[in-house]
Amino acid sequence: MKKLSVILFSLIICGYCFAEIPDNNEAENKDFIFGIDTGIFGINISNSTRNVFVFDLNANLANFYVENVTTGIGIGFFPINYSYSINSNEHTLSFFKLYLSWNLNEIFKLGIYSDGLATLGPFFSLQTLNLNNFQNFNMNISYSAGLKFERKYGKIENGRIPFPPNLLYIISSNIELGYNYSNNRHSIYFSISLSPFFWAVYPLMPLAVAIIGTDYDGD
Repeated sequence: MKKLSVILFSLIICGYCFAEIPDNNEAENKDFIFGIDTGIFGINISNSTRNVFVFDLNANLANFYVENVTTGIGIGFFPINYSYSINSNEHTLSFFKLYLSWNLNEIFKLGIYSDGLATLGPFFSLQTLNLNNFQNFNMNISYSAGLKFERKYGKIENGRIPFPPNLLYIISSNIELGYNYSNNRHSIYFSISLSPFFWAVYPLMPLAVAIIGTDYDGD
């Protein structure tokens, strides 16, 4: 736990050191970015110290997210998470997953999607409150850390829906590469995830805007 505390503290300090101080107008309106998206579905490939490749299918119902614009430090909370291990035919349903991330895209002005809807940088997460095979409940904690790229779509700003929209997240995509510790098992993993509503919701936005009566900008 001491090492973990040092890592988290260092992450926050780095955020303040490299952050640009916004002007007064920006600070009043954009100190924090709040978001909610509909969740994602993805596949996870990992290789453990036993030199065995493991394939998992993962899904979560929703993501509540806040990011400090000055530091780039963000926190995300997933209340419902499901994982299915193809190798062992095991189901895991967990009710607590917490993310801490640092958005280098904004801090270092990398220019990856200048609309502010992209996150690239290190992350740390922990997950607990697990129901295994829908029978056995435990509070075992699993940890993950690595590099993440996330792209969000479908936000709404000032009653207008630009392309992509800008205030309430609807859908997102996510790529992770990192280390995971779970059930006394160390592994390196790669995962790619996409909102299941991506292809269903996004093409219908012009129709939704027409019904709502707001402007839609497809440029």
